[in-house]
Amino acid sequence: MKSERPSVSSSEKTRNKTHRAMATSLLIIGLGNPGEEYEMTRHNAGAISVRRLATHLGVPFETKPKLFAEITETKGKGRRLILACPTTYMNQSGKSAAALSRFFKVPPRAIVVVHDDMDLALGTIKIVENRGAGGHKGVKSVFRALGTQDIARVRIGTMGGGRNQRPGRRALDDLVVRKLTAEERRALTRGTRKAAEALETILIEGLATAMTTYNR
Repeated sequence: MKSERPSVSSSEKTRNKTHRAMATSLLIIGLGNPGEEYEMTRHNAGAISVRRLATHLGVPFETKPKLFAEITETKGKGRRLILACPTTYMNQSGKSAAALSRFFKVPPRAIVVVHDDMDLALGTIKIVENRGAGGHKGVKSVFRALGTQDIARVRIGTMGGGRNQRPGRRALDDLVVRKLTAEERRALTRGTRKAAEALETILIEGLATAMTTYNR
């Protein structure tokens, strides 16, 4: 059952987007599982996208055990940009998110979480904010750790067909970490490339512009 939350007026939503755009620091967290066996799987779409952005920006990652993440930093449009890929397993992502938020003094409104989403078609993306986790264990963990769901997220489609066409829980848990076919890999690459472009748009032009551009 979905939890109820107070309605947010359109003016409040606009202010939230403006505040996110004006934040002096932006923390982008790409969710996934550690280890080579998970590198090119559906569940690692978020981490793949963040790594793709880091490669585009020419900044290398460094492992930070105390933050439970690999991180890299740079600047863009006068803003500090922190890219992070948690080294925890997916369902413990919040442990890293909370540590990163505290260490870099970045509030939830200046955090973007990037993750896979089985309710979107493979290779597509959608940018959302202040929305429920949709059953995603990594996102749930982040919400619990940060004490709020009012966080911007880039959702990367890894299946599609809608919730009523999802496989059962056991089959789903297996599917998200299964190696991709060549065709699926090409589609996921399109999605992660698009997600990386959207993240750069958020950094340079703000969340509202990115949502208008990519939520079509």
